[in-house]
Formats: sequence, C-alpha cells, structure tokens
Amino acid sequence: MSDGRFVAVKVLNESKGNGEDFMNEVASISRTSHVNIVTLLGFCFERSKRALIYEFMPHGSLDKFIYSQGSNNQSRRLEKESIISMACARGTVGYIAPEVFCRKFGGVSYKSDVYSYGMMVLEMVGGRKNIDVGVSQTSEVYFPSWIYEHIDQSMNLNLKRVIAEEEEEITRKLIIVSL
Repeated sequence: MSDGRFVAVKVLNESKGNGEDFMNEVASISRTSHVNIVTLLGFCFERSKRALIYEFMPHGSLDKFIYSQGSNNQSRRLEKESIISMACARGTVGYIAPEVFCRKFGGVSYKSDVYSYGMMVLEMVGGRKNIDVGVSQTSEVYFPSWIYEHIDQSMNLNLKRVIAEEEEEITRKLIIVSL
C-alpha cells in the first residue's frame, strides 16, 4: 500500500449475480472486529471482478497452521499471525449449515455463521478437517458426529497429539460449545 503496509488480496473467482450478496458479505465482514481475526481493509467490486483486501499476516493462514504435514501440532500455540479471516470459511463445503442446502430447515440466518464458526473451532481443537474421506472407518468421516459420540468417554478422543494435558478441560469446553 502507499503507506508501506503489506496486504493480502483474496480474488473471488466465478462471481455471479448482481453483487448484492457480495456487498452484504463485505458489510458483515467489515463489522467484525476481534484481535484474532484479520482486518478487512477494503474490497474491489467491478462487474464480475471481486476481491477482498485484508491485513497481511506473515505467518500464514489457520488451515496451514493446523494441517501442515510433518509438524508437531502439540508445540503450536495460536497467535494473531496464525489466524485467518472467517470469510475464508464462508461458503466452503464442510462449513455450510444444513439450512443452506435444504430450505425445509428454515432460512439462512446469523445461525449459519455460528454453525460455520463451530466447525472451524472443532477443526482447531481436533487438528483435522471436519470431513475426512481418508479415515479408516466410515463412522469417522464426519468429525462432529464422531466427536459427539465420544465426548463422554473421559476425553478419550485421541487428541493427545494436539493438546497438552493441562489443556484438556479447556478443549472439552471448546468442543461442547462448538457442537
């Protein structure tokens, strides 16, 4: 930028419609203010070209932090530099609330964002994607269902690789809130 700041630009592909949904998302994202969520600095909206401009975080995004190959997740701690914008989770399979797919459940509302946030927190706690087709048993494919079935088994969730012993109670609370 002209003031010397670095920014991250997310170009949105296949933008359709008149832009009303995009502008609503920009308005929603711009009202989000939290120390652990990157700041939306601006946007571009010109015909079908759309982009979001964020504060640059030099240590990468949350998904790279959680899922990087060959890393020891137990030694990691979340810092502001490791957090991504919630906009990255919106509209992504695995984060979309059921009512978005099936209108019989009701219309899309703020609850859809709460659902998406819960899925993201479960991924942070569990150290895996909420849908994993590479697991050995089909009952483990959808992580929220699997974790719900095992939450009462004295925290025997096989998360030891991700959390330290002193963090077990906090982890349990995060899981309950996320579900």
